Amino acid sequence: MKPTIEQEKIIDFINTRKEDLKISAFAGTGKTSTLKMIANSNLSKSFLYLAYNKDIQVSAVKSFPKNVYCITYHALARRAMQIDRCKYKDKLMNKIKQSEVIKLLGLNSNRSINPYQLLPCIKKTVNNFKISSDIKIGTSHVDIDEIMNISSVPSEQKLLIEFIVEKSKKLWQLEVSQESNFPIDHDTYVKMWQLSGAKIEVDCILFDEAQDANPVVLDIISQQKTRKIYVGDHHQKIYAWRGAVNAMQEIEASELSLTQSFRFGPAVAEIANKILAMKGENRKLLGFEKIDSKVQDLDESKPFTCVCRTNAEVFSLAIHYSSEGKKISICGGIGDFILRCKSAYYLFAGKNHLIEFYEYKKFQNWNEFVEVARFNAESNSVCKIIKKYEHNILSFLDKFESFLVKDHEADVLLCTAHKSKGLEWDQVCLGGDYSFKEEDELNLVYVACTRAREILKLSDKFRKNLKIKM
Repeated sequence: MKPTIEQEKIIDFINTRKEDLKISAFAGTGKTSTLKMIANSNLSKSFLYLAYNKDIQVSAVKSFPKNVYCITYHALARRAMQIDRCKYKDKLMNKIKQSEVIKLLGLNSNRSINPYQLLPCIKKTVNNFKISSDIKIGTSHVDIDEIMNISSVPSEQKLLIEFIVEKSKKLWQLEVSQESNFPIDHDTYVKMWQLSGAKIEVDCILFDEAQDANPVVLDIISQQKTRKIYVGDHHQKIYAWRGAVNAMQEIEASELSLTQSFRFGPAVAEIANKILAMKGENRKLLGFEKIDSKVQDLDESKPFTCVCRTNAEVFSLAIHYSSEGKKISICGGIGDFILRCKSAYYLFAGKNHLIEFYEYKKFQNWNEFVEVARFNAESNSVCKIIKKYEHNILSFLDKFESFLVKDHEADVLLCTAHKSKGLEWDQVCLGGDYSFKEEDELNLVYVACTRAREILKLSDKFRKNLKIKM
C-alpha cells in the first residue's frame, strides 16, 4: 500500500528526528497501517506496541513485522510482576462475599451508617487510587458525590472521608499481601508495577488509543527513557468514567495528523464532521471517494448492527427484533445479564427466595435495590429495564434468549457504543438513546456513527440534534 502524504510526513519525522511524536488520527484513517509503515522502515530497531485490549493485540501480532512485540499493558504488567509464578495468580481467581469484606474491614464499627453503603465508597476509593499516578491513597481518591449522598452535614462528611481513607488503605494492604487470600483484579498488579518503578527496554514504544489511557499507565509510559509514539483521537475518548485521561492533550510532543479515512465514503464523513464541528474541531475528516457510503434506511434482508448508548436500549431492541423473528447477537456476549434481570425482577415482585444472582441476595426489597443501583451502571440499567417491562419481563427474557445466536449467524448484532470501539460493519443503525449535551457524550456519538462502512441509518433524535433533513 502506497502511503498518503500525511503518512509520508509521519514516517519522515520518525526517520529524521529523535524526539517523541503524537499522531492525531481520526476514525478509520489507517493509524495501524501507519505504525506498521514506521516499523517496516526501521527493521533494525525494537518496538513495543501497546494494544488497548486483547482483540487488538491478537490482530496486531498477525500483521506487524517481527521487530514489533505486541502486548496489552495488563499483560505486560502481569509478566513484569511475575503474577503467574506466585500466589497473586490464585488471588485473581478468588471471590469473597461482601459480608466477609465488611467484617475484615471492621465496617460494622460505624453504627450510624449501613456498611453496605460504605463498602462501595471504599472500593471506589481503592479503584481510583489504582488507576491514578499517585503513590499513596488519600482524600483526593474519595468520590465526594457519594459522600454527599450519605451525609449532607459538613462535619460528618469530613469524618466520613477520613474513615473511608483509613479503610481503603486497609483494603489495599489486603490486596497486595501474599499472606492474604483477599482477591485482586487486573488493575492491582498494574499499580504494583508502577509503584515498583516499571522499566520497559525497547528502542521505541508505540502507544495506541492513547486518548483512553488512565493516569497510572500514562505515568508508566512517560517515565520510560526510550522514544515514544502516542497514537489516538481525542474525539474518541469515551472512558473518562473509568478514569481515562487524554494523553493526546496531556503529553507535550510534536503532533502530526491523519485525516483521510479508508473505512467509509464522503456521506458518512459528512455526518462525522457535523459532530466534530459541534466540538469545535476545525480539521475535516475526509471520506474515501472509492466507497459509496449512504445515509439512509437499512436493507434488513442483509445483516446489520445497531449501536446504542446504553445496555437498556440494547435490551429493548433485542426484544423488538426477536419479536419479529430475527436472530440476534449481543456484542461481547450477555454475560450474567439475564440472571441479573431475573433476580432484579424477583426483588420487584417480592419473591426474594427465587433470587440467584448473589450480589442481589443481600437486598431486602426492591426500594433498597433501586437506591443502591444509582451508584452502579450495570444495576442501574437493569433497574430501568424492570421498571419499563415490569411483570412482562420474564416472558420477554425467555423469547430474547431463544433467539440468541453467535455473531456471524445473526440477522441483527446489538452493541453499545463503548463496545463498538475499533469495530466496523457494512450496515449500522444508531439507537435513539444518545445525548448531545456534553463532550464525552458527543464522543460516543462520533464513535458510533463512524462504525459504518456502507449504510448509516440515523435515529429521528440524531437528525434533529444535527439539523439533518429527513
